[in-house]
Amino acid sequence: MSIKLSSEDQECALQYMEQWFWNISSLAQAADVNENVVNEMILEGCIPGTIYSFDLEYGWWSALAAYMGQASSTAPDDGKMWYSPATLWWIRRTVLHLPTGKSLAEISRELETTFEKEFVALLKVIPNANSAYPDGYSSDGVLDNHKAHQIAQDEWRSWICGAYGVCLRDFAANNCIRKEVFGALLKTHFEEGSASRLTDLEVLAMTQELASLVTPFAPWERPTGTPGKTIDVALCRFKLGSDYPYPFPIPASK
Repeated sequence: MSIKLSSEDQECALQYMEQWFWNISSLAQAADVNENVVNEMILEGCIPGTIYSFDLEYGWWSALAAYMGQASSTAPDDGKMWYSPATLWWIRRTVLHLPTGKSLAEISRELETTFEKEFVALLKVIPNANSAYPDGYSSDGVLDNHKAHQIAQDEWRSWICGAYGVCLRDFAANNCIRKEVFGALLKTHFEEGSASRLTDLEVLAMTQELASLVTPFAPWERPTGTPGKTIDVALCRFKLGSDYPYPFPIPASK
């Protein structure tokens, strides 16, 4: 499955990609490494690969759609490809490990292990983490250590396959958990008949924090993604305008 858009929507999507994502040459240049090294890091699982691609014949491909089984597992070879700028910091982490003499495969495992430990530790201290990852907790709210590690491993895999590159501006354990917590609390609050006791100002504060963590999502993914189900709902309900996540005509001054 691929996405094909009208010419107007196509232009909006292309502008979105150019605004929010980088090509592989930019990543390599910013990290001061060779582009071939970046490709090797992708192959060994140190960093995610393509997040979005576009091919005139195929249409749009996204890593999130691939992760959800809605698109092929890999981006078309001939398409224009974009990468998450958040990848840059994980390229730098990988570079700092190189002097140890470890292979990229070994570094990849070390990065995953470090992330997993940090993620599990944060699950114990970030408020309302059980609302985001209920399967990791007992009925009385106690974190199951084994399940917590499984959740952390799943989150890492979501990053390496590119799905989190669609979602997060900056990939880190703290940001993963906070994004999921805010999203879960807001979605629960907006459910019809919800017993949520959040005030309007609390909802707006959460919405603002969530907006600072996530990308706008591609235009065709936003309505069913976290921004569409939380940020857009809050602003609409409070009649506080729009997030304006994509380029739009600026009104002429009077």
